[in-house]
Amino acid sequence: MSSSTSPSPLGLSDAAVLLLAAHLASVPQLASLQALITAYPNLLHFSAVLQLLLTILPETISPEDYLPLVYRLYRNDPETQPFDPSRIPSASIDQVSNLSQSALRRKLALFELSDIPKPRTKPEDYQDTLTQWFFDRARKVEEATGMIDLARRLVLPDPKFFEQSPPFPPAAVTLWGKGIVQVLETFIFDNEGEDELQLLSFENLDPDSGVRFLLYRSTAETISRNVRHLIAPFAEYVKVQQPEKEPWKALWEWLLDRSSAGELEYVANLGSDWFGGPDDLLRQFLQTSMTACYICQHSSTSIRTSLHRIHVDISRLSQHLNVPSTGQQIALHHPETDLLASELRHTSPLTTLTSESLQFLDNIIMSADIIAEASIKPELCLREIILIHEGTEQTQFQLLDQLLRTDQTWTKRTEEQWRKIRQSTHRLQSQTQVLAKLPLETVDKMIFTAILDATGIPRPLTNF
Repeated sequence: MSSSTSPSPLGLSDAAVLLLAAHLASVPQLASLQALITAYPNLLHFSAVLQLLLTILPETISPEDYLPLVYRLYRNDPETQPFDPSRIPSASIDQVSNLSQSALRRKLALFELSDIPKPRTKPEDYQDTLTQWFFDRARKVEEATGMIDLARRLVLPDPKFFEQSPPFPPAAVTLWGKGIVQVLETFIFDNEGEDELQLLSFENLDPDSGVRFLLYRSTAETISRNVRHLIAPFAEYVKVQQPEKEPWKALWEWLLDRSSAGELEYVANLGSDWFGGPDDLLRQFLQTSMTACYICQHSSTSIRTSLHRIHVDISRLSQHLNVPSTGQQIALHHPETDLLASELRHTSPLTTLTSESLQFLDNIIMSADIIAEASIKPELCLREIILIHEGTEQTQFQLLDQLLRTDQTWTKRTEEQWRKIRQSTHRLQSQTQVLAKLPLETVDKMIFTAILDATGIPRPLTNF
């Protein structure tokens, strides 16, 4: 690099000034570096200083120490005080002033400063250069230190200190900071230092893998918080960068996987503390919630509690969605296949959000409660109850017989208990229609027969 022919406040060549700037950045002595920039604005222009900071400034330095310098350069704000040579240590000047040009070139090569970028002239070039610098610096900081909080403080500084239009940092950096850097930092913090994935690896995951990575340590107690603070900002970032992707779909599938295993509390807890979002997203969640109820092939007291919570939440959250009415009762043309998990995940009248599907779900959950009271083992899940609802008269006859006689103490029921049994079976016949193919008189006849058998009274020879 040839020596400068322009006036030099310190009597240094361009190469010597660059090397001095590199020394000041490496120590670092940022106040001295600022003074040197003031003295040589044409040489230490915006792009050149960004290159210095990216290449030489130690990654462990707090972003709050050097962001003001970058901010002033970006705004092209000169220092209010005149250049003061005393702000630059004389020892640092002496280090470079007596070096030959060849020695200067060798040392600049060691600092990777042989090719300083040319000054930018267009405003959009400044914006692009600054954006790329933030990305490169944040990745380098996290990779070198493992301290992702330093990277987050770099790309998401307190906005009140950097008022700027266009914004500082640029909007693309802030979006990345919120959707990638801060998300990963939150994940690591919430999971006690979980650091299996570094920043660059995380941002290079495909969206589905990213969502599942953020969820894999979730519990039923943390699912709502994780969706709010991890999945939502990550999905927002993905939708801007890759509009064709559907990151939320990975969450729905993950919830259905949990539900299929009998872990309905994930859906129930998320519904009770739904984070908001657009109506389309809410519809997807409510449809997922309905699917979860039917895809769960287990039953227990806790599962039925979750089923009730899910139904209450669907009803509450859907109030402003203008849920349509089809005017037709739910009908399954091929119950055995319509209730397969693959079909339920895809499309089904059971999981399409209508007033009829909501009422049907309520009826089936109510039926599960009634049937569970009879102590039938194993307990029936919603899918099995629907198959009875859609089944033959014989199928429903068998269920009624189980309800009346399965309980080990059925022969010792009191009059009040038989009265309650009769009320429950009537509800299954007329209200929830799980026994709708049995005439009410047939239901009563079977109850009367069971009472006679329980008491040991001979059955009448005539038809009841």
